[in-house]
Amino acid sequence: MLRDPPTLFKGAEGVEFRPKRFVNRTLSLDDVKYVKNTMNCVRGSSNPGYTFDYGERCAAWGDLCGIVSVLFSENRLKIISGESGRKSIKVRSTLLVNLRKTPGLHALATMMQSGKDNGAEWGNRLGYMILPFHIAMHDDDPLEYVRKATKVARRKKSSMESIFTYWSASMIMKIFGIKAAASLCYGMMRNTTLSFSNMAGPTEQVVFYGHPIVYIAPSVYGHPHALTMHYQSYMNIIKLVLAVEEEQFPDAHELLDDFAVSLKLIREAASAKNTRHT
Repeated sequence: MLRDPPTLFKGAEGVEFRPKRFVNRTLSLDDVKYVKNTMNCVRGSSNPGYTFDYGERCAAWGDLCGIVSVLFSENRLKIISGESGRKSIKVRSTLLVNLRKTPGLHALATMMQSGKDNGAEWGNRLGYMILPFHIAMHDDDPLEYVRKATKVARRKKSSMESIFTYWSASMIMKIFGIKAAASLCYGMMRNTTLSFSNMAGPTEQVVFYGHPIVYIAPSVYGHPHALTMHYQSYMNIIKLVLAVEEEQFPDAHELLDDFAVSLKLIREAASAKNTRHT
């Protein structure tokens, strides 16, 4: 597997053993939906219980691409100098995809009562896709990040890449054992720059043993990435969660501010586009 070159984002050797800092920021799901509707992104889910669908994933990915391009343009990457460097650099993200059919509440309740699956399955079926960054500045039109992200996402969605990676990993584990499968997974993570994940949450507030859940902020630890991003929708908000290696990202909260500003600029550009068309 081709390896991304060392940059400010790329984890150093042994980064999986170093401490991580977890920070989060609340974003507006309505803003992301507005961008999606303005850009006419196609829905990727027919499940009415989940709102963070394909179009919103494209908007979130566009937000991320905008941030990365800005960081590149400000020469915050140590090995880049000039426009030619930004064009030749390779930065990719690992996007994990759960292929398991999403069970409903009634299916889970039946499973727990009877011990039968009843069409729903425990656990996850994780595949992955390798998403490249579009490294270019679009100060005059921030929506271009979303257009590029939508194009990449559509191509990846139709490629069946996540299904292939899941079944190939399952086959390797059955034939060669769990160590070989773990080595394959580690190599995929080690050769890419960062991880990116979108999770769809409930549209109504969840109560756990009488205690209302205010927000959901998932993250992970122990993989060889210095930067991992989770977008988690819940009710009418999105939690952006960053897991960062502290030595490489001492200004994690400033990075969160950059994401919030990027989404704000994309939202304003979408509003201006609608105004021109009315």
